[in-house]
Amino acid sequence: MNASVATTPIVVGVDGSSAGIRAVRWAAREAKRQGVPLSLVHSVPRLPRDPYPTAALYINDLRTAARADGAKFLAEADAAAAEVADGVKVTEVQHVGGPTEVLSRESAAARMVVIGATGRIGLADLMIGSTALGLPARSHAPVVIVRDRADGSPADSGPVVVAVSGSPLDEAPLEFAFEYASKSGAELIAVHSWSDATLPEFDRVAGGSDAWLKIVEREKRLLAEGLAGYAERYPDVVTQSVVVYDRPARALVDYSETAQLLVVGTRGRGPLTGAFLGSTSRAVGKLAQCPVAIVRQYD
Repeated sequence: MNASVATTPIVVGVDGSSAGIRAVRWAAREAKRQGVPLSLVHSVPRLPRDPYPTAALYINDLRTAARADGAKFLAEADAAAAEVADGVKVTEVQHVGGPTEVLSRESAAARMVVIGATGRIGLADLMIGSTALGLPARSHAPVVIVRDRADGSPADSGPVVVAVSGSPLDEAPLEFAFEYASKSGAELIAVHSWSDATLPEFDRVAGGSDAWLKIVEREKRLLAEGLAGYAERYPDVVTQSVVVYDRPARALVDYSETAQLLVVGTRGRGPLTGAFLGSTSRAVGKLAQCPVAIVRQYD
C-alpha cells in the first residue's frame, strides 16, 4: 500500500443513533484491518438566517446547541471505535449541511463511506433512511450501509456476495468485492439472477425444454464472461459462481443471510438520475441481513 492510499480514510457518518454506532464499529474494524485512518463526520443542521435581532439570538442559541450535540455524538462514536479498534487514527469533524450533502463532499477524499441503516425489526425494518437512499448515487466512493442479522447479531463472518448483472456496470462492484474478499480472506460468491418474471413458478413448468436449457447456458456464459480475468488478478480468492432463476433482489437477500458483505452496483448518475437508487440496490438496502456495499462506476 503506497503512502497516499494508506492515508486515505474510511469516512463514517455519526448521528447519535444506535444504527450510527453500529456503523462506527464496523468502519473502525475495517480501518484497523486495512491499516488506514477513520474519519468521524457529523452534519450540523443548516438553520435559517433571520433579519430580526431577537430571532437571530434564538437561532444562534439553536446553532450552539446543535454543535454541542454534535460534539457529544462524536465523542460517543470515538469511544465506540476505540472499543473495537484500538490504535486506529481517528479524526472528528462537523460540517454544516444535510447528511447526504456533507458525506458526499467528504467522499471525494475517502476510500469508502459508511452509514447506518435506519429501522428496526418488524414493519419499520422495511424503511431505509433518506441518506442511505440518496448518498450512494452522489458519493465519489463506495457506500457501505451497515445492517445486522435478523436476530440482531453482527454479520462478521461468511462469504462476500457480489451481484453480477452482465452489464458494463459490473466492473466497479466486482473490483471492490474481489479486493475486499482478498484482504479479508473470505470466499466470494458471484450471483447472477436472470428472472424478473411475475410468475416464476409458472415459468419453471417450462423448464427442461431445449429453449429453456439454451437460456440457462447463455446466462452461465454471461456470468463467466463477467468474471473473466479476476481469478488471475486475485488468485487467493476462492470463487463460487451461481446462476439463479429468481428476481435479483430476492436472490441477493437470501444470500445475505450468511454473508459478511453484499456488494451491488447502481445505475445512479449525476444530479438528476443520481437522485435515486436502482430497484435492486434499494431493495437489498432495506432487507439485507448483512452490510451492503453500493458501488458505482466513478468518473
